[in-house]
Amino acid sequence: RVETLTNTPVDSLIKRDGIWVAQLGERELTARYVVIGTGRLTGQKRPNFPYRGYKAHFRGEIEGLQMHCYKGAYLGISQVAPGTLNVACLSKGPCDPNALLPYPLEPLFDLLEVSAPEFGIRPVPSWKNALFVGDAAGTVAPICGEGLAMGITSGVMAAEHILAERAEQCRAA
Repeated sequence: RVETLTNTPVDSLIKRDGIWVAQLGERELTARYVVIGTGRLTGQKRPNFPYRGYKAHFRGEIEGLQMHCYKGAYLGISQVAPGTLNVACLSKGPCDPNALLPYPLEPLFDLLEVSAPEFGIRPVPSWKNALFVGDAAGTVAPICGEGLAMGITSGVMAAEHILAERAEQCRAA
């Protein structure tokens, strides 16, 4: 039996005799497996925002993807439509991405600028029969453009893993 709860605070989650026990107010739930999809885990420090992200479209044509590395920054150029290039830049602190362009380009739109947090793989608790999906450990890089797809894919992978493990346990019994 599977029960999905949303917008439901979990007061505590412990393992008792190999079974997960979740306390939800007065209600107690038990499970052999838990799939944790909470976004950034509670208790993890709020991220710094040391990076600046820039994006703009320019007129032009190129083949493939161009990546240009600079001290404290990188800049990528890719074709997104005929006659239109996407230029994206990530820098440690403010910079002028137009000054980093390897050749002159004609802008089509104003430059979009955002703050970006620190990113990278963070430690995830190693809990038996607990699977972290989506960005439960804050590991999806900011502005990756694939956060939702990664969340859905990791949920499907978690379900497939649980089903395969349960099928193996049934065959062994």
